[in-house]
Amino acid sequence: MKLIDITQTYEPGMKRYGSIADFEYEWLRHYDKGSGMTISRVTFTSHLGTHVDAPYHFLKTGRRVDEISLEILCGNVRVIDARGRKVITEQFLRKQETNCSRLIFLTDNTDMMAAKEEFENVYFCSTQCMENNNTWVVRGVILQ
Repeated sequence: MKLIDITQTYEPGMKRYGSIADFEYEWLRHYDKGSGMTISRVTFTSHLGTHVDAPYHFLKTGRRVDEISLEILCGNVRVIDARGRKVITEQFLRKQETNCSRLIFLTDNTDMMAAKEEFENVYFCSTQCMENNNTWVVRGVILQ
């Protein structure tokens, strides 16, 4: 299996939602400061850069990110092109090939990040779509 790293590099000034604080990196100890070791502090929010939205982010009874196994995050994936859509609906997903165990949605956010210093997302999965995700379209999907 070929692995493709889709993560963004975390660095100060990186593209982010306007309401999200910037990435911060600070050397607390460093050889250049006379220390015999390095210790650093990294500060960022869980929605900066490449991240997983745990079901709990949208559903009060959903799993939290610490309840998702790392094995679920690695493996074959189907990418669904949802660019140009403001809402990912059940009707839209019913028309897609979802016979897979992992889904990633390509949205306009990718292009918006390249074009603007700060941005707000323009899409979301409809509440109906998320609440019913175990019974329609994608039986067996473990990551979406």
